[in-house]
Amino acid sequence: MELLCALETFFRDLRDEVPLDPGDGLIAAFSGGPDSTALLRGLARLAGTHGWRLTAAHLDHAMDPGSAERARAAARLAERLGVPFVTERREVSRYRQAGDSPEAAGRRMRYEFLEEVRIRTGARWIATAHHRDDQAETVLLRLMFGSGLEGLGGIRPVHGAVVRPLLALPRRDLLATLGDLEPVQDPTNQDLRVPRNRVRHLLLPRLGADDDLLARVAAKARAASSQLERKVSGLLDVQEREGGIAVECAALERLPAEILPFAMAWLHRRAGAPWPAGSPARTELLRQLAHLGEGRAACDCGGGWRWETSGKLLVLRLKPPEEERVADFSYTLEIPGEVEIPEIAVRVGLFRRPVEPWMLSGSPRCAALALPLAEGDRVTVRNRRPGDRIHPLGAAGSRKLKELLIDRRVPRRERDRLPLICVGERIAWVPGVTIDQRYRITGEKTAWLAQIEKIAEVMNMSYPDNVEPLFDADSVRTHVQELGRRIGEEMDGDTLLIALLGGSVIFLADLVRAIERPVRFEFIQVGSGPSGESAAEPGVVEIRYPLPLDLAGQSVLVLKDVVTSGITEPYLEQQLRDHGARDVRFAALIDIPDERKTDFQVGYAAFRTGRQGLLVGYGLKHDGLYGNLPYVARIRGVS
Repeated sequence: MELLCALETFFRDLRDEVPLDPGDGLIAAFSGGPDSTALLRGLARLAGTHGWRLTAAHLDHAMDPGSAERARAAARLAERLGVPFVTERREVSRYRQAGDSPEAAGRRMRYEFLEEVRIRTGARWIATAHHRDDQAETVLLRLMFGSGLEGLGGIRPVHGAVVRPLLALPRRDLLATLGDLEPVQDPTNQDLRVPRNRVRHLLLPRLGADDDLLARVAAKARAASSQLERKVSGLLDVQEREGGIAVECAALERLPAEILPFAMAWLHRRAGAPWPAGSPARTELLRQLAHLGEGRAACDCGGGWRWETSGKLLVLRLKPPEEERVADFSYTLEIPGEVEIPEIAVRVGLFRRPVEPWMLSGSPRCAALALPLAEGDRVTVRNRRPGDRIHPLGAAGSRKLKELLIDRRVPRRERDRLPLICVGERIAWVPGVTIDQRYRITGEKTAWLAQIEKIAEVMNMSYPDNVEPLFDADSVRTHVQELGRRIGEEMDGDTLLIALLGGSVIFLADLVRAIERPVRFEFIQVGSGPSGESAAEPGVVEIRYPLPLDLAGQSVLVLKDVVTSGITEPYLEQQLRDHGARDVRFAALIDIPDERKTDFQVGYAAFRTGRQGLLVGYGLKHDGLYGNLPYVARIRGVS
């Protein structure tokens, strides 16, 4: 199939520039239209073969009355292809900036949304379905608007964290792969008030233009641009600055006038700006530099970026808001245990846990580490320092942490916010990026599980004096959603979810909505013995409702709020088997292995933690209270 061949070729030929390893995440920009449906179908095939974590992301721009229905149709397509789906609705009319066309605002919002999803899921790349016809349209559009060499290069195969693996294929090849899939049609693509639509529907057919020829024009322009880029980089000594770059004013002034606009655009790309300064801003900056003398030059160039002189240097930077600047922090953590880091409003914990299959791939907020440590030993939790190095998992040797974060497309404003776990001077874990090669799991039965929990939302809430927040609302929501997606991927098609009436109800309600496939669920009520009697021994339970309970041949997943001693669960499992269940597994909102009195193991857990005392919130009650809290907390003074 041409589609699969093109995808395989792209990721193979650009392996050094676009590394994608087993376990890495990939976000597919998914409108539900023909092009993105073909892309998702092809990536779904490759993800299964190569072990990638694929997610389809859809933004509803709310630009016409049918947008919500298209979002629902896109969700159904993703479900049919077996790909996890995330969506959000953002009204373009509410977020348009001055001078934005609706299309420009929608595009900006779309890429902002995709980047948010990429960071939230810990994915490495964002893939879009741009193809050869799109490239031809772009070249013609930029000719019409008077673009220079950089603009004639058209759509780049790789730009930041965005990859376009289908640029070599025409639209007709993508349509041929759809088979019985029915993609959605966006009526805004027929609106001739939009310049791209006029080029697509009117200009290109009348010109009889060859899309392959225009794609070759773009490729030649990019090649020439690369050569010019190498020339400029040899003439300008670019220095890294916090939040940007710097270059000598004199070196910039010595450049030939013909290549100065190109050099300015290149410097913007080098700094990480999404687009170069417009002609008016560039002209104003050059005017100020020509009359600099002993004065100072400063010029805003859009998107929050600003040129300003500092001595003999011209600095281009994006200044983060004052509240986003993070001071250096360093905390000692005695294990097992946890430590709060107020500078970034998170709690970091490290606990000994049995190795489970999911730990081999990890997640943005937790990682399993084979640390040569014992209980009572200490680790350091700090943010990055100059000169930091790490040996990334699977790499040939150590690398500078700064270079690794740039390669992994971690936004500059987020790099100082990463809580690094260090053993001595060696970094063991960079959250959401990698663990050190020497601390990988290689057959161990147990490992040290590192976890990060956000506490920002809870710290701003009002709660009783005797209630101490443990897991904030955002963490609970994120962990339950991640658990739901994992269960959905691993469960058998005939699995029945059973929740215990009481503290598990809210847990079930949120969990099943995160399982992106049809699922059956029921509730049961259990008691400590026959109605009106006491159990013969502690932990013995029997099912009181519903009766009779027919589970003949069923695979059952039991949802519990908290699992502690592990005494009750085996009795409940036997009761369900007595009612005909084929096999029984357990999932818990919170698993506390330190309180076990048996060898019972929980198959799935949203949180695993140490001894916490009495827990409340998110369905958990004390004296009938606190169950409505959106977060999980512990009651002080009550065991």
